[in-house]
Amino acid sequence: MKKIIFVFYITLINCAGSKGNLIFNKLNYPVSMTNQIIFKQNSNYSVNNYIIYEEFEVEENFCSTFYSHIAFHTKIDLSEKLNQEIYSKNGEGIINLKFYSKNHIVNYFWPLTALPFWIGCTTILIKGNVFKITELKN
Repeated sequence: MKKIIFVFYITLINCAGSKGNLIFNKLNYPVSMTNQIIFKQNSNYSVNNYIIYEEFEVEENFCSTFYSHIAFHTKIDLSEKLNQEIYSKNGEGIINLKFYSKNHIVNYFWPLTALPFWIGCTTILIKGNVFKITELKN
């Protein structure tokens, strides 16, 4: 009975994952999490006609150990990847930017994930649409 309780307890304290921050400090283009974009602060510009290119995906991984207390990457700057995505399509920005978090395969190795030195990872998937304006109305 004590062994069953111990296994149940270990299962409850099992923790695998990670932590980190995505930063975009060097973006050269406007980015929006909606289907609209504001080009200048306090302006009433609206996008009437624009071309939306196919959706792109960028994937990053955050990994840590000791129950996510020691992170291997605390910050990942996605500016260069997003700038390159926009530039390669001759676009003017990104709309419909979305973030998804999914479990990494290393998190499924129970009971190893209960060990403090086991590495836990989280995969972050970033999706969006590069756009090009054909008409801008004030």
